Amino acid sequence: MTSDMLAPESDDPPPEVPLEICNLLNRFPEVLAEPHGVPVRPVRHKIELIEGSSPPKGCVYRMGSGELEELRRQIDDMIGKGWIKPSESEFGAPVLFVPKKGGKLRMCIDYRGLNRITRKNAYPLPRIDDLLDAASGCKVFSKIDLKFGDHQIEVDPADQHKTAFKTRDGLYEFTVMSFGLTNAPATFQSLMDKVFRYQINWFVVVYLDDILIFSKSMEEHMRHLEEVLQVLKEVQLHLNLEKSEFGRDSVIYLGHRLFAAGLEPEATKVEVIRNGPQPANVRELCSILGLASYYRKFVPKFSIIARPLSKLTSKNVSYTWDGECTTTFQALKEALVSHPVLRIADPKLTFVVTTDASLYGIGAVLQQDDGDGLRPLEFYSKRMPSHKVVASTYMRELYALREALDHWKHYLLGRHFKMFSDHKTLKWI
Repeated sequence: MTSDMLAPESDDPPPEVPLEICNLLNRFPEVLAEPHGVPVRPVRHKIELIEGSSPPKGCVYRMGSGELEELRRQIDDMIGKGWIKPSESEFGAPVLFVPKKGGKLRMCIDYRGLNRITRKNAYPLPRIDDLLDAASGCKVFSKIDLKFGDHQIEVDPADQHKTAFKTRDGLYEFTVMSFGLTNAPATFQSLMDKVFRYQINWFVVVYLDDILIFSKSMEEHMRHLEEVLQVLKEVQLHLNLEKSEFGRDSVIYLGHRLFAAGLEPEATKVEVIRNGPQPANVRELCSILGLASYYRKFVPKFSIIARPLSKLTSKNVSYTWDGECTTTFQALKEALVSHPVLRIADPKLTFVVTTDASLYGIGAVLQQDDGDGLRPLEFYSKRMPSHKVVASTYMRELYALREALDHWKHYLLGRHFKMFSDHKTLKWI
């Protein structure tokens, strides 16, 4: 899953900020200011090379006059902020521009050569479902986007020469972390985990530069928000006011709409799938299945529905789109469009697991009763392995039960829960 996939698609301006939160923000002008310089932080970005590797070099990409003018403007701006400096490094990556929404150009460094010879940092990014679970029972949300996130972390002085990039006007190197470096996400997550170590999972979750604050009431939320702003002030991190939202009853976070009633897919992502054309090749099909699979927990028996399409992505299978594929593609779209709102798990309530099995696969649903009847928390499905297809109905149903319990063991271990199956003999196990 890429960060672009998780980012909201809308260009609409954020909702108006409540007056009491405006007054709070005005008490932290340092957090709203434009970032500049290279503050000292508890984390620096290191670039450790594989032993025996040679410095990669790339040619200078040709640019039009408009791109050259924009390149020089951005370089002057970054020199003024202390983010880059002239270089005499033996390294030298090429520069290119990527169009942004609204017609602006983003300067990107082609670090593919450097990334190939860089030792990979195994620092973990958080699981998205764990982040969403943390907001259980909350009704007020704020979402903070950090401004120039990558550029707010210093590159270790011993490694700065490795970030060098070539332009028509000369060679420059970064003093701060640059977009495109292979370990940049791990470094940034490490910093966020350190600076918010006392808030994370209590009323804050962080995925890279996206900070979510959640509370059970507006009064509580004001205290939580003030604490977060104080942390940002102390560590000299800056928020992007245009991309942040405050004091909302629902927010879009990591491709999901989060609100008091629960969780549902971000509407624009579902629209992409619903309005998408028939995939012309395996690459396009994999892209569509990847996005659809991100929301598979909203779709009962997802694996069984998508089975004919998934078979087309297998090795040594020719890409032949037939009537069954068209029917499956439409069924998958309809299943995603008609998704239920999922409840966020409440550890105080009893979990209920219901399973089913067929020759084609298994299906299961995890539910809880919040006083208005059973509501789904998540759907789970899996294709039936070939050696299980020839097994007895009892063994297939038992397999479904085992797989569901293993999938949700992080919720179920150490607690009483209810289990339902339409195969009566399973009650004797």
